[in-house]
Amino acid sequence: MDHSTTEREILGLERKYWDAMKKGDVETAIALTRFPCLVMGPQGIQGVNESEYRKMMESHDPKQFAGMEIADPRVSIYGGNTAVIGYSVQSNGMKLFDSSTWVNEDGKWQCAFHVEVPEQRKSPATKH
Repeated sequence: MDHSTTEREILGLERKYWDAMKKGDVETAIALTRFPCLVMGPQGIQGVNESEYRKMMESHDPKQFAGMEIADPRVSIYGGNTAVIGYSVQSNGMKLFDSSTWVNEDGKWQCAFHVEVPEQRKSPATKH
């Protein structure tokens, strides 16, 4: 298996997913998602089925994703059917770290898990 080809494919799929979010393209986002999926962020973790996901996508404002671009991506492939991608994005002046887990079932890659966390600002060292 050529991991570099798969790594490029996963990065391309992750970008396609973000493009769907930016455009409010619900059908493309659903096609790229493995249901039920898990989503995790500062508010917690939740399992989401397809109908719940559709409602979330239809109610969000695509403009909130404008300007978000993947930076410093890293992809790892596990066993040929699982891939994890991690990267950073900028949103409204805030740096976020994102990661997605993609699974390949019947030759089709879909995102099964996504996590997004804000960058933690380092506290300045205190002097005693």
